[in-house]
Amino acid sequence: MIELTIGGVQVTTVRTMFMQMTNVGDDVGGRVGGNVGDQDDTKLTERQTGILNLIKENAHASANEMSEVLSVTQRTIERNLAALQKKRVIIRKGNVKSGRWVVIKE
Repeated sequence: MIELTIGGVQVTTVRTMFMQMTNVGDDVGGRVGGNVGDQDDTKLTERQTGILNLIKENAHASANEMSEVLSVTQRTIERNLAALQKKRVIIRKGNVKSGRWVVIKE
């Protein structure tokens, strides 16, 4: 314990010292991270399933066309297309204007 008095104010500080834990088990940390990354990344949202169905009907469909059919903004479609690409469900072949979507995993 440390006590200090300055200008009529007394400050007391208590230091706590922690003892190292022993006998916590032989396999501590052995199972850590075992389930990391086990999530099913291919689980699609309802909207992503709708986008996937539109792509199957028309591989040349634009984000604007999809947004009109699904009644959401074009930016929402673009985010979902990016998510589908990240999940490796679809890829884009060709350029922006004349390219097409390809479903690689269902």
